[in-house]
Amino acid sequence: MKRKILLLLILVNVFFNARTQEVTGGDLEFKWNYGNSGGGMNVFSDENNFELSASLMNFFIEHNKTNIGLEVTPLKYTANYSPNTQKWDQYLYFLNGNLYWNPFDIKNIILGPFVSINYLSVKNWEGFNTDEYVFGSGLKFLLRTYINEGKHPFHIVESEIGYRNVSGRHGFCFNVNFDLTLLAAFIIGIMQAEASDVAEANEDYERQISGTGPFVPKEPKQPKPPFQDDREIR
Repeated sequence: MKRKILLLLILVNVFFNARTQEVTGGDLEFKWNYGNSGGGMNVFSDENNFELSASLMNFFIEHNKTNIGLEVTPLKYTANYSPNTQKWDQYLYFLNGNLYWNPFDIKNIILGPFVSINYLSVKNWEGFNTDEYVFGSGLKFLLRTYINEGKHPFHIVESEIGYRNVSGRHGFCFNVNFDLTLLAAFIIGIMQAEASDVAEANEDYERQISGTGPFVPKEPKQPKPPFQDDREIR
């Protein structure tokens, strides 16, 4: 574990210190977004587990000439479900880093290698945990757009696939995440649509009760009595 953290620190140090002249020229860009949320799967030799995750406040530092970027997240929540134990294990990580490289000179798309680390967590809300970690490496895909004059990246969809080491357990991982802003807009849209349907149904009901609506139920017509002749038959 210490070697993996040291390797990541070395890579970050090389990234920041090897480009001093370019940095002073404005080649570094600092960006942030509110976070992302999604899910995925971890495949190990003894089991496959499912994972839900959410991050809050992601900060990005990207070097324009090399297309190397560093993502730092102060809070990341994960929940892993194990079919073997049929239980959820919850983690809240405080040290989260993701170093990536985009070999293609495309601003809105990233498709390249990455290395990531998650460490220093609270497990199942029972206190700090310094024994467990998550190390990953593989291929990263990101489709994004920018708002607020390019300072706020909006991650439409992000996916990672590759190797994962969870506290010494070697496996394979795949996950898909969406921007929290997109998820919030989707949830708000559903709630507004449901509220609109309820309001429309209430208005129709009130029209029917008051007799002004187009769908007012009409009273059924009474059948006419058959013709009767009261005259006595003589």
